[in-house]
Formats: sequence, structure tokens, C-alpha cells
Amino acid sequence: MLVDVRGGVDGKVWIEQGEERHVVEVVTRDLARGHRQRVTPELLGSAFDALVGALRSQLSRLATYGLAHERPTNTARLREAVLAGLIRQFED
Repeated sequence: MLVDVRGGVDGKVWIEQGEERHVVEVVTRDLARGHRQRVTPELLGSAFDALVGALRSQLSRLATYGLAHERPTNTARLREAVLAGLIRQFED
């Protein structure tokens, strides 16, 4: 599912090809669990947008360390997949 390519030392974590859907399911299932206040799709969307905004504000700095690898179309697709996954969790 996830690969820590540096063994936990200043590691980069990648989602293996073909595993994105599974990762989204795990994340959204955990967010929908009842052991804490449930996140709403609106709150999750705002949090995702804030996270992406923070990343984008640091892209030039991160690029100097080889850590800037965002693809905006993939980010938008991932956002929609996470929100849809959360909504599915509430429907089940």
C-alpha cells in the first residue's frame, strides 16, 4: 500500500501505483469512525484545501530539497476522490 522509500530516515512516502483507491478508502473509513467527532465533507474539503495551500506556499523552498512534486490535476482528482469516499462511508 504505502512505501517508505528511505526506511523512515527523512523519508518520502509514496502510494504504490494502483493503490490510491485503497488508501482513499482507508483514510475516509477512519475519518468516518464514530470514536471522535465525525468530519463533514465540507470540513474535510476545507482542511484539504488548507493543506494544499500550505504546500503550494512552500513549493519553491521544498524544490531545493527535491520535495516538490505536485501535479495540480492529480491533486484535484484526489480531493474529489477523498470527498466522495467520505460521503460513501456515511451512506453505508
